[in-house]
Amino acid sequence: MKTNMYVYGIILAASSMALASTQIRTDASPDAATYRFVSWNIWGWGENVKYTPDKRDGKAIKAARAWNADVIALQEVSPNWWKSAFFKELAADYGVVDGGDWSGVKHNPNPLMYRKSRLELLFSGRECYHFKLDYSKGYTWAAFKDKSTGAKFITFSTHYWWKETGAESAYIRYVNSQRLIEGMERLRSILPAPVIGGGDFNCRTGTDALKILERHGYSDAQKAAATVIRDCTTWHDYPVKGADGVFRGAFPDKGNSLSNALDHVFADGCVKLLRHEVDAAADALDVSDHCPVIVDFSLKSCP
Repeated sequence: MKTNMYVYGIILAASSMALASTQIRTDASPDAATYRFVSWNIWGWGENVKYTPDKRDGKAIKAARAWNADVIALQEVSPNWWKSAFFKELAADYGVVDGGDWSGVKHNPNPLMYRKSRLELLFSGRECYHFKLDYSKGYTWAAFKDKSTGAKFITFSTHYWWKETGAESAYIRYVNSQRLIEGMERLRSILPAPVIGGGDFNCRTGTDALKILERHGYSDAQKAAATVIRDCTTWHDYPVKGADGVFRGAFPDKGNSLSNALDHVFADGCVKLLRHEVDAAADALDVSDHCPVIVDFSLKSCP
């Protein structure tokens, strides 16, 4: 393998399977000890959307409000998504973690959002996996404290190398995982707290890039959660813009199973994974070629 992949980064700071209806559970977290994490590639890259929300932000806002999430991990947040109504409309409830500027890039494609009424942001940062290869691929991380209980945990939003096929691309994603693992280990040396995070990994379960995460003690929620809702993939064809100017998306006719998911949520052994769900509601399908992944979790005692 050539060594000129420019794979490098900077740390910026010291199952039961069941089918269900497409109705997302919108109740608040079941109890004070349970949290909700959501990961969503919001589709901001590509000429077919010209890097703009293009009237999709209204449905994205509606979807986000329905989740009642504590943490939201986003990917593909283009500069025009940053300027859209999405963040403005949710600002009353959610703080934003952009991780700061680096290498002249002011906007962050992979930010985190958190419920301000419940969580206090302790510190945060971001890393690019391979700036010269693709600056949008990396991860944003944050450490939070529960304002009521004092419990702390670390979370991340990530986006891996995007070309799906070929040994070279598979290797780049494997190195992406190595960088993510190294980053989480550094953070845990500063704050020994549970870790949960997710994003668009651009690979399916069972691939080397995900196996290395499992070998380092991280569990994929789609396999490890106590309850798994909806056996469907997390990605589909790009939503199509109709004559009325509205985008509409749909699941593929073939391969619509969770085994084909490219979006995952991983957690270490200090996190109890309670529930995994793919948001298959129309609002989510129409916004992006990726479906949001919703995971409820609680925290264990962490050594």
